[in-house]
Amino acid sequence: MGQRTRVDGHLEPQISDPPGGKRKPTGRRELREADLPAERIELTDPLLEGSAPRMGWEESCQLAWRRPSHVRMAIARAKYRDAGAADTAEPAIVTAPLPPQILPRALATPSLQAHILGDKLCDGLPFHRQEC
Repeated sequence: MGQRTRVDGHLEPQISDPPGGKRKPTGRRELREADLPAERIELTDPLLEGSAPRMGWEESCQLAWRRPSHVRMAIARAKYRDAGAADTAEPAIVTAPLPPQILPRALATPSLQAHILGDKLCDGLPFHRQEC
């Protein structure tokens, strides 16, 4: 594997593309691009709702199960500018907390997890035969 020189003089390893031309994607799947019906849940902080101005929303997506198919669940958490949080010049940005989850940072909601386990354990359907 060769090395190439950047403009600032540092050496960095040259990464060659795998045979076939495409690299394996890294990171989390972007569910916003999926062709699925969407549901949106907005979470606010009741302590800051009237006292601090709302700055916007922080949105994340998970995959849920609603009969008869999968659903893209968009969870929007409110962001607030809390000027009274600290004695600093800049106000703190506070985001509404997430509710407790069975598997933190998972793409699957509890409804989808229950559906997958119900198909596997109750119906005897192997994982490889469950459809997306």
